[in-house]
Amino acid sequence: MKANTIVRKSLVGLSIDDLPEYFEKHGLQRLYTAKNRAFTFDVLDDVWLLDAKSRIYLNWMKDADISLVHYVHLRVMMANAAAKFSPASIRADNVAARKLNGLLHTSHQFQRGYQLLTDTYKRNITTIFNRLSKSNWPGAEETRSEFSGVIEFLHEVGPPQQHASSSLYSPHKGAYSEAENLEIDEKLRLEIESQLKLLSKQGPTGERIQALGTVIVAILMKSLFRRHCQWSQAKTSDILPINISFASHFSACHPNELPKEEFTFSDVEQLHVRVFRGKKGEFREEAEMRAKPIEPGLSQLLLIYLHAYKQCFSSNLNDQGIELSNEELDELFARCPLFPEESLAGSKNRFKFHSKGNLFKTLGHQSSAFHKAEQAFANAQLRLSKRLALYSERISDMNIGNNRIRHTVITNAIRSGKTAEQAAAITGVTTGAIRPYIDLSFDARLDIDQAFANNKVIQNFGLVSIEELQQQEGYKALDEFDREQGLILIKEKCRSCSSRLGIPLGCYGCSNFKPFIDGPHRENLMKAEAKLEANKVSKCETVRSLKRSILYIQATILLCEESKLTESSLNA
Repeated sequence: MKANTIVRKSLVGLSIDDLPEYFEKHGLQRLYTAKNRAFTFDVLDDVWLLDAKSRIYLNWMKDADISLVHYVHLRVMMANAAAKFSPASIRADNVAARKLNGLLHTSHQFQRGYQLLTDTYKRNITTIFNRLSKSNWPGAEETRSEFSGVIEFLHEVGPPQQHASSSLYSPHKGAYSEAENLEIDEKLRLEIESQLKLLSKQGPTGERIQALGTVIVAILMKSLFRRHCQWSQAKTSDILPINISFASHFSACHPNELPKEEFTFSDVEQLHVRVFRGKKGEFREEAEMRAKPIEPGLSQLLLIYLHAYKQCFSSNLNDQGIELSNEELDELFARCPLFPEESLAGSKNRFKFHSKGNLFKTLGHQSSAFHKAEQAFANAQLRLSKRLALYSERISDMNIGNNRIRHTVITNAIRSGKTAEQAAAITGVTTGAIRPYIDLSFDARLDIDQAFANNKVIQNFGLVSIEELQQQEGYKALDEFDREQGLILIKEKCRSCSSRLGIPLGCYGCSNFKPFIDGPHRENLMKAEAKLEANKVSKCETVRSLKRSILYIQATILLCEESKLTESSLNA
């Protein structure tokens, strides 16, 4: 029998409990190495540890309606895949494999059950067996033979077609509309203000560090367009002032861990960040070629966060009786994850180091200790989205999503005139992944905003006169001639507003602004249209802001006229 070959007839009459002895008797491989070479797992175990925080649970197989032969071959297939692919990919394989329960007894049974699956499961199952058909690991030929009927059928029917362009328009998974994107920016801006106030009031507690860190991750995702799996690898030493090189900071690094291009000068206080590749290599194995500059406002926010985080970290160690010099504290803090688990910087369940020696052993420049798992970042963003109560006319449960952010930035890059190569470089994808975005024009995206502008204005609109609205609490929005435009509900929310249009043009469509029925909205429309005409050959950001403002001014005028007609009819 060839090395690591599982023969069907040799398994006849055996049970799952007999497999350890069977593997030993026939010299079959039980221990496999995961993609992260620091981790090995037993193919017969029900839990595979593929990374520090990545477990694959296979206990479902014991109760599944599959033969012992298929039980063994499925595990061996997944074990060999785990050596090449990320834990997230193996987790997806495991979920898809569960759908094979009861479908592998006959080819007819598989074909009938396959047709009842969703397109996502069909694609994942096709991927698993396409991978098997191309594999050359020891014993792959025998495994292919066992699933030959499945492989042939899947090859004939092919995977379900996935229309990328339609998914880009999807209100749940596609690019955000201009209004949705601005809604997220506004709510994140207000949340940062709230978190900074709480930090100032309560001090650098673990709870404050976790809450502020979650919001910063969302802002980094929107500004640098990198994945959760990349931020899960980040350490505090990956954030440096622009005039400090990563090559000279703290411990010496392997060349693969250093960006090839860095920023060496800025006329304002600004940071840059080293980002490690997310889908290739092991933990912190390969840095992206270029360091990423962080805009000044976000740089200041990160400095506040890092200062508070360092204070919290130091306080936790002091509570454990571990005293450090300033140099030792700086060295250890550089080894800490940028966004730590609660056990390192949290309000409860803190990890006990017991001694300075254990502390230095646990925290290393290449250690994944206390780094949050990729899924923890995704879960935190979902919780943040619910807390922010993000508004979208298209869906009732809009969330801040990594993929949607990347869809949006590529869409914006294409419509601003960038080439496929330039758009691909922004997010680190291939030019092939950019093709579905090429046909999306700005006007096509603006159609989505136009379809929902009226409804959002209705939601914000008071339908009251100047006299009535002046009695409400709030601040009047005045134009350059001190004419009253509407009511600003909470003045503090306007302090960090990033609108380029100012009052009143930048206020239309904002949830913090209630326009007066008798306000000079037509004059504002003429002003916005004149500015649009003057800027039509200018940069796209100005044009987009003006087009959006015009949409909401037009909707406001329409509602004002309808309200006045209704009132005159009632008084006739």
